[in-house]
Amino acid sequence: MTLTIGLVLAVLFVLTAILFLKEALKGPKRTLEQLHRPISDLLSRGFDGGFLIIEHSKTGRFIQFSKYVKSKESFGIELAFPKADWSKDCYSGVKSVCENFKLKVREDFSAGDGELTFLFADFDRDVDSAFEFSKTVFKDIFKINKTDKVHVRLRNAKATA
Repeated sequence: MTLTIGLVLAVLFVLTAILFLKEALKGPKRTLEQLHRPISDLLSRGFDGGFLIIEHSKTGRFIQFSKYVKSKESFGIELAFPKADWSKDCYSGVKSVCENFKLKVREDFSAGDGELTFLFADFDRDVDSAFEFSKTVFKDIFKINKTDKVHVRLRNAKATA
């Protein structure tokens, strides 16, 4: 009996730890109004190819920005939005938001485990525009409640500015 209780408690502990780690790996949670700082961090701390993923965990919908560096004076951030199974119904809406923000837009194909079309939009160094764009996409296209929180993951960046 004691062995069974101990085994049940051990299994519950392991399951709780796995769920906690899974949630922690998604990155810190932010409201839509708190996205300016992570976008700014990508521009100031990110290396060439560094990226920021902003994901609504309840729906799995996300947007991704990456930093590009062409030279010391020429760098910026760019949206890369996939046309995948989950995003097909949002793709044209995201493209329309890009056009409304008067962004330089291009579509490209990526080969890999199945071809995907990506929508790329260049924000140059305009963090404010990327911030407003993010809020617009999450509220108007993804239909996320503005009080919902999103996970923010910044990768390939310096630890501090």
